Amino acid sequence: MRSSNNKNHQKYKNNRTLKFIIGLVLLIVVACSVWYGFSQHKTVTPLPKNVDTSTSPSDNNINNQRKASTSPAPTLNNGATTSPSNNISSISVTVTRASVVDNSLQVGTLVNGTTSGSCVLDVAQAGQTPITQTNQVTIQNNSYVCPVFSIPLSDFPNQSDWNVSVGVTNDGTTASSNWINNPVSLTPGT
Repeated sequence: MRSSNNKNHQKYKNNRTLKFIIGLVLLIVVACSVWYGFSQHKTVTPLPKNVDTSTSPSDNNINNQRKASTSPAPTLNNGATTSPSNNISSISVTVTRASVVDNSLQVGTLVNGTTSGSCVLDVAQAGQTPITQTNQVTIQNNSYVCPVFSIPLSDFPNQSDWNVSVGVTNDGTTASSNWINNPVSLTPGT
């Protein structure tokens, strides 16, 4: 009699262990499936509100002309120019803002076509020595940019109108862009 009780008890233990192992495997499979689903989810970050992403027929005409052109430095509708060293890849930079904030001229950009390179801000006025700053292309909010340039107003010899441009260079390819609302007035309240 004891022998049959031991056999039943052993079957019960083996059955319980088997159920535990199957449950654990199922739990691992479900956890991996959930993790995989979340890891494949892509987040799309919208562009800043002050960036105009609309296109017009003239934009398309300019792009078509640029594609057909053999000139080394085509001009884009926002004042940007590129001079690629080869036709395989081209980069572009767009000045997205240039304004006085907290007693500094701040300039923001977007960079396309490269994930690295050198950024040069040039702020110029006729008869004055240009003011320049240099930085490196970086990623910010899922976009490549030149970090926001900030020049204290005290660095300017006068606070009248100045022209803002930014250039990006990477592997022999250079792109530049002028602020679409050039010149920028540094006079507070204008």
